[in-house]
Amino acid sequence: RAFSDAPASGVLGHEHLLQGLTEADDMRPVTMVQDKQSAKRVLDILESLGPGHMHACDTEVANIDVKKVGPVGNGNVTCLSIYSGPDVDFGNGPYVWVDNLDSADGTLEYFRGFLESKTHKKVWHNYSFDRHVLFNPSTRINVQGLGGDTMHMARLWNTARFQKGGYSLEALSADLMERRKKPMKELFGVPKLKKVWSVLQHKLQDTTWHLQTSADGVVSRYTM
Repeated sequence: RAFSDAPASGVLGHEHLLQGLTEADDMRPVTMVQDKQSAKRVLDILESLGPGHMHACDTEVANIDVKKVGPVGNGNVTCLSIYSGPDVDFGNGPYVWVDNLDSADGTLEYFRGFLESKTHKKVWHNYSFDRHVLFNPSTRINVQGLGGDTMHMARLWNTARFQKGGYSLEALSADLMERRKKPMKELFGVPKLKKVWSVLQHKLQDTTWHLQTSADGVVSRYTM
């Protein structure tokens, strides 16, 4: 994920959570997986970490409008991201980005064993959504090995955040890690122009498919 340098408001005393945390950049870029060979290299490292090691995972999904429909039977997973800690080097740094679109369609299948493993512990944000979209007909991956769900852990921590702050990664990272995660619209949003070509304050977010296939280096900007 990407973080901003804006000062956080809220809970203090969690500086230790930031130790070793960096953003993907030119010096620490993303390890991209688009074929069997690159998938095997990453999977060998994941296996070497052994059972019980926590892996942060996330998906991006196309062909779904979450305001209108749920994830069951809707949407296709276009990519998977994995982060196993700042000290794990997958060959190009600690951030893994598994492409599953266009010429790389089907690459996610190589990670079926890892995702369905009960011993490889995986941490998600809103696990039920990711589990459903991965089990949709296009992939049929039955995710197991739940290590944690940051959204539901936050609900256990504070059941009143729905009134103030919310349970998004943006809000939680700002309050608990003192560094706010930048939302997709802020990272990739395109300013909307008036007819007189003046820029409006809000931005339009393009589709996940376009973000992943555009030629402006989306992968280098998409970070864990």
